[in-house]
Amino acid sequence: MPTLAEYAATVIGRRRLRPATEGLYAKLLRLTIVPAFGVRQPSQITVEDVSARYRSMKITPTQQANAYGLLKSILKDAVEDGLIATNPWRVKACEQKILAREIEVLSVQQLTDYLNALTEAAPGAVAAGRLVRAALRRGARAARPRSRLGRRSDARPAGGGPVGRTVADRPAKDGGWSA
Repeated sequence: MPTLAEYAATVIGRRRLRPATEGLYAKLLRLTIVPAFGVRQPSQITVEDVSARYRSMKITPTQQANAYGLLKSILKDAVEDGLIATNPWRVKACEQKILAREIEVLSVQQLTDYLNALTEAAPGAVAAGRLVRAALRRGARAARPRSRLGRRSDARPAGGGPVGRTVADRPAKDGGWSA
């Protein structure tokens, strides 16, 4: 019977993964799963082993959740392949990711101030500042409601008049509506 490290390589090798996911799985195996369970056969891993290892990773909650999601899926495959009778992965809430710290998002004004200071301090950063400003303008346009963009529904009532007017709708000279 293969060790968990060997079996995990087999399981991951038969999945179609994107390169980033493949890299994440390799990292999780190298840093968390193989050191704890790699030399053991899947049938030798107990519920207590999984619970104890899970509790020991409290300082890295995202890695903890990702590692145990991967371990759960590997052990699920071991059950399906007949290597073990039941999955020893029983820790409730293992895959729930908890923020280790609150993420602070800059406002548009804060970002603009930062870019201004950056371009003053490093003249080479002017191009980067222009790109970010252009992206902000594009994002602001994309966030506008459709009615503000001058679009309207093509649906018309039985009488043929417009369903709803938008900013772009203007009365035509003949009294009808034009877009």
